Amino acid sequence: MDQENELSLGEYLKRSREQANFSIEKLSLKTRINGNILRSLEADDFKNLPNPAYLKGFVLNYVKMFSLDEATAIQKLEESYQEKTGTPYPSLSPKTATPAIKKTKQDTDELLNKSESIIDTTKSFMPFIIGAIVIAASFGGYKVVSNMINQEAKSHKEGDIVEVEDVDDAQSSEGTTETAPAEVPVQAEPEPQPEPEPEPEKVEETPVVVPPKPQPQPEKKAETKTNKGKRNFPTIEFKSIPTKLYTLKPEAPENKDDSLMPRSYKAKLDPEQQNLYIHALTGETWVSYKVDDEPIQNEFIREGKALFLQGKVVRMFFGNINVTKIFLNNTLIDAPSNSGVKTIVFPQSAASNFQRPLFPRSANGVLYTSEEYKEKMKEEEQKIGNP
Repeated sequence: MDQENELSLGEYLKRSREQANFSIEKLSLKTRINGNILRSLEADDFKNLPNPAYLKGFVLNYVKMFSLDEATAIQKLEESYQEKTGTPYPSLSPKTATPAIKKTKQDTDELLNKSESIIDTTKSFMPFIIGAIVIAASFGGYKVVSNMINQEAKSHKEGDIVEVEDVDDAQSSEGTTETAPAEVPVQAEPEPQPEPEPEPEKVEETPVVVPPKPQPQPEKKAETKTNKGKRNFPTIEFKSIPTKLYTLKPEAPENKDDSLMPRSYKAKLDPEQQNLYIHALTGETWVSYKVDDEPIQNEFIREGKALFLQGKVVRMFFGNINVTKIFLNNTLIDAPSNSGVKTIVFPQSAASNFQRPLFPRSANGVLYTSEEYKEKMKEEEQKIGNP
């Protein structure tokens, strides 16, 4: 088991394939994943693999063939990705159709057990706290006890309770300043004065004004050319999109097969728009798309499921297009891809208006259109050049 934990993602996958006596070609035929992608996965060669948003699907298809543990494979993917690229594995968009993990009774019991453990730990500190109160009270040290209680509460708040919560994205505390309550100066009792002489001169005491302590301000980190590796919009080389992206097949028998495209969807045909029906027939596919001026969407289409879209202009980026049957205006299209990754614009005549990658991802994981990303990239370059 220890040896398995030390294996990288590629070593883990390759060992499983070889133990099952599968060749790369046979596995490619079964999973419909291009052989070059399979070889790159086994070599942990992430530079020659598609966008990270689609890697999890390839890995899940791979391990499914050999009944491997999916959680172990995904953990190895994230660890190997960070080790090879030097950056954490990016999280997917919330709308990516990766199935959400439902909490089971066992999960709930584990959370309750952790909560009870925290309560028990807190109780174990109570005798010490009470003892401290008694000792401090005898010396008038109320502040000492107050500080101890505050420190104890803070340690549980920042430690154990965070572990119990099911948090998707941990909120950063950088730049937050905690303001301590102002201390009230203790007035010393006046010493007994000698009897005043007759008709003493009255002197008014001027109260000493203690200026408030300046609160620490969060340090502003100036962007310079030295932190170029931390940019949110790294430089991307955009390329033109070919004008020949697909071929219509009006004579294909699939056009009459209602099991591939039901009549209810055929009846929705709008001659003024691009009518798209994407059926994941022999596997799972991942699609990022934008319809007209609507926001970018991510969809995970499981085997046997379909996606229906309508719009004047539809931009799409597929992660595993070879497992699909795509119908445009109720007619099958042929859009082959050696790797399974494919950029398509409907209609084809609009392809010259855009560049690829269609939907580049910024360093913080947000998807942009190519034109939006170029504008952001330009703004960031100007900001770095003029700090």
